[in-house]
Amino acid sequence: MLRAVLQPLQLSKAQAIVTCTRAFRLPKASSQTICHLKPVYARELHLFSAKATFSTVTAPSTMAAEDRTEIQIPLHSGTLAGWSYGPKDGIPVLAIHGWLQHADCWLPLLPYLPSHLRIIAIDLPGHGRSAHRGTGMGYAVSDYTRDIYALLEHLQLPQVHVLGHSMGAMVSFLVAGAFPERVASLTLIDGVAPITADDDQAAARLRDAIENWHVLQTKSQQETGMSRADAWERLKQGNPDVDEDVLPILFERGAVKHADGLYKYSRDLLVKQVTPMRFTLRQVASFARRITCPTLAILAQQGLRTAPPEETAKQLDALQRLMPSLELAEVAGNHHVHMNDPAAVAKVVVPFLHKQSMDGQAKLKSKL
Repeated sequence: MLRAVLQPLQLSKAQAIVTCTRAFRLPKASSQTICHLKPVYARELHLFSAKATFSTVTAPSTMAAEDRTEIQIPLHSGTLAGWSYGPKDGIPVLAIHGWLQHADCWLPLLPYLPSHLRIIAIDLPGHGRSAHRGTGMGYAVSDYTRDIYALLEHLQLPQVHVLGHSMGAMVSFLVAGAFPERVASLTLIDGVAPITADDDQAAARLRDAIENWHVLQTKSQQETGMSRADAWERLKQGNPDVDEDVLPILFERGAVKHADGLYKYSRDLLVKQVTPMRFTLRQVASFARRITCPTLAILAQQGLRTAPPEETAKQLDALQRLMPSLELAEVAGNHHVHMNDPAAVAKVVVPFLHKQSMDGQAKLKSKL
């Protein structure tokens, strides 16, 4: 049985309201769309929610600057892009997106988050506006762990709260296990530990990954541009469980217009490579034992599952025995519930983040 953590919100009205204005261009030659997020009091949630209202207007060619600050961080593996939001002396929360997405996947949830937090949302390498890895380099989940460590070192953050979705949740789990002293709390959305594999699958998986890598290299070299409308349609087909009124968020940061007027997706095609080596259950357990920070895992009822329900329940039970600080919550929705229904996620996330960021936590300052 999943144990939900549904505490009443402790924020004042002034704290809870964050207004974001976002500008998008939909793939129609004759019009552009601007999305205004305005806070609306939702009595049943006991918090301030945001409802998107769309109107066709003349909009800038790029996303409005809002109050977010774009960041470009030079790391050994290449430039890491993203944005920061909130007071510069706020308590830092590192937000890590899922596979094939980018930092803007957190925009729907942003208006709900406590105003004393400094949100640092990044594009993982090979995603969004971050650099691609060099030829022959991979995008394994463990590789991203190295990137997060380098980021914390660059920002001189001794400790940070971490918010992750899907693959980003798995990366967060590994970071907290490898460097427990650097993570103050974990908030994981529809993803917890890395996907595991048995020892006897290792050789076959490595072969599949190498053959798959060669196929993707060829495809990557043959990628051609497409019209804005075609790029939009491709985004819709590739994200069937993301609500259409949310898709502009993924399009704006994920597609790039080139000099010839055609669009290409900014992600490195090689991020689709089959993972060459997976952790075993025993290896994942070794990470779980080292995670001592408060951890909240939110599972979507129609979310991503890599095992049958009975096996998933056993795995979660085993994780809770290894991680006494792990709390589980379940929300209605699919794998992208944090974008489709941010109010449902906020009802669980906001009390947890507020409590963990205020309970005896010194304000850890970022250089951003």
